[in-house]
Amino acid sequence: MHRRRVIVGLVITVLFAIALSIGAVQQGVAWLIPLTLVLPVSAYLFRGWERWPYICLLYGGTIVLRWLFTLATDPAAAWDLGRWSWPLIMLAALLLGTWLDRQKTPETTA
Repeated sequence: MHRRRVIVGLVITVLFAIALSIGAVQQGVAWLIPLTLVLPVSAYLFRGWERWPYICLLYGGTIVLRWLFTLATDPAAAWDLGRWSWPLIMLAALLLGTWLDRQKTPETTA
């Protein structure tokens, strides 16, 4: 199970990095390309983490990279909270779910 999660995480982050790199080249912000490699590298380096913290890390990384790309191509849109509300709410839900999953309950301690 652990190995499958790492493979899926690597494939998804590599595809995201490729797509973002292509967009960066098309928009003329080639300096962003090395930053896109941080996500697949972190997917590999943090492969020992449990499932939900791992997913939170990767999803949070995609939000940061998308925000940097938007900041470089359309600075006004980068600060538009309406545009970022859904990804941030999803990240908050993932973080809350991860925290709740770690809490001890009578069902998990029995």
